[in-house]
Amino acid sequence: MKILVLCNNDLASLFAVNLLLPALRGHRVLFGQSSQVGSTQNHPAAIQALIAHEKQIMSELNSEQAIQLFGKVLQTHPTQRIISFAELAEKASSPIYPMNQINSAEGIESVRQLEPELILSIRFGKILQQPVIDIPKLGVINLHSGLLPSYQGIMATFWAMLNGEGQIGCCLHYIQDKRIDAGDIIQQSPIDTNFKLSYLENLLGIYLPGIEIMANAVSQLQQGHSLVAQSQQGEPGYFGFPDEQTTNRFIELGYQLF
Repeated sequence: MKILVLCNNDLASLFAVNLLLPALRGHRVLFGQSSQVGSTQNHPAAIQALIAHEKQIMSELNSEQAIQLFGKVLQTHPTQRIISFAELAEKASSPIYPMNQINSAEGIESVRQLEPELILSIRFGKILQQPVIDIPKLGVINLHSGLLPSYQGIMATFWAMLNGEGQIGCCLHYIQDKRIDAGDIIQQSPIDTNFKLSYLENLLGIYLPGIEIMANAVSQLQQGHSLVAQSQQGEPGYFGFPDEQTTNRFIELGYQLF
């Protein structure tokens, strides 16, 4: 099966794709990448520090700091080594296609020429429009970093921690139209929130079970089975990047971003 993996150039995407790629062995894997999620302007200092920390980890994957972070998260996957996007692309024998303009006429045509049978989205930074959504015959499946419908949008794990939620996790759902995180749910993978861990550690941790349910969905499709998906039930909650007052409240509660 030819699979286009859409991801973002950030640490959590890198971590998740590292977990996913071994499960896609035997498939033809292609990578499309966005450079950011939302605006990079006017983030509070604490969020800017988080972004800088993530970039440093991505640039120094063999550093003691990176090894300690991944080791803490990968306790149940001790042999997993986190490698760069360039190394992942080399393993998949695929270039990384820049797709910041995926919804333009040129972007749509580039996806069409790749002829993906399935698109998997992990933290991709652009809202897909219908011409792209309609290309793969098996659809577009997104792994959202929050439990739906309560935590749609950006930094769902942060908001769940701030709200004292006992569980965080991923939600695997179809992207059927341009609505954000609103498609039919295939499966959720809740885990207990560990408030002793930082936001970043909790965020990375949800991808261990999250990638498992994504890999299982790909396996079912490969075997010719249809995925059972249900429309979202309950009151949706949409969240954006936290402002300075909100990040200060998060820190005052004794939580750490990283």
